[in-house]
Amino acid sequence: MKKEETDRLPSKVLEIGPPLTEEDIDSYIRIRDAEDRSYKLRAIVDAWDKQQSEDRKMRKGYAWFFIILIAIQIIAINAFFLLVGLKIIKIDPLFLKVFFIPVLAEIVTMTLVILKYLFPKSGSDVLELIRKL
Repeated sequence: MKKEETDRLPSKVLEIGPPLTEEDIDSYIRIRDAEDRSYKLRAIVDAWDKQQSEDRKMRKGYAWFFIILIAIQIIAINAFFLLVGLKIIKIDPLFLKVFFIPVLAEIVTMTLVILKYLFPKSGSDVLELIRKL
């Protein structure tokens, strides 16, 4: 360095401390590593949170759609049986038994499908990824 540059240097350096040891460098490396892991963890949790909220919105829409369909079907089948009971519609009792059981099975199956596929257990993949960090 030139003499002029070394003369300006003290005004830029506030204090020169003791020389760094290996422990100081190791501590710095561990701190940086912890900060990096913390950043990765926050990024993963933020992305997972956004994904979960979008999934919830989508599932909620589908769930309401299917619940309304099931309600309409239940009302229609009850109205049909009411009309048969009031003898407005005349149908063979064997047909009613054969008709009622599949409709009831369909309603139960649709409910189970809604519960199983629209509201699955989730989060275990994210927890496993966090453990690996």
